[in-house]
Amino acid sequence: EVVALMNALLPLCQQSLYSKNGHVGRAGEAAMLYLTQIDPPRVTPAFIDFATRALDISAVNLSHQAPAALSALTRLLQPALRTNPKILLVRLPEILRLTLAGIDSNDQNKTIRTLILYRSLASWIPIGGSPEQW
Repeated sequence: EVVALMNALLPLCQQSLYSKNGHVGRAGEAAMLYLTQIDPPRVTPAFIDFATRALDISAVNLSHQAPAALSALTRLLQPALRTNPKILLVRLPEILRLTLAGIDSNDQNKTIRTLILYRSLASWIPIGGSPEQW
């Protein structure tokens, strides 16, 4: 039953993240966090990959989704690192490469969301020690 529920809710939550209505987008982010708490190994990679597709420069038709994708990634950092850090750390080089384009002098909203993502990364990524201790 939980799998069927997750299969039904994941696409709806993903669509709501990119809503033009700010309230719907924030509700989508909250729903994403709740779903992540229910089944982290299933939900976290799906949302990270979904957000990185919106950040890819070749996805010209998704460029308006970049600020929402950056916010979603920021919100996913803490739960992803707490449950299974490798889910995020394996994708981190690609995320960092894709988010560099978020620093844009012509788009203050995207730049701020990118810098907030970097601040959160710097706050939550383990530094030092062996990877086994992460």
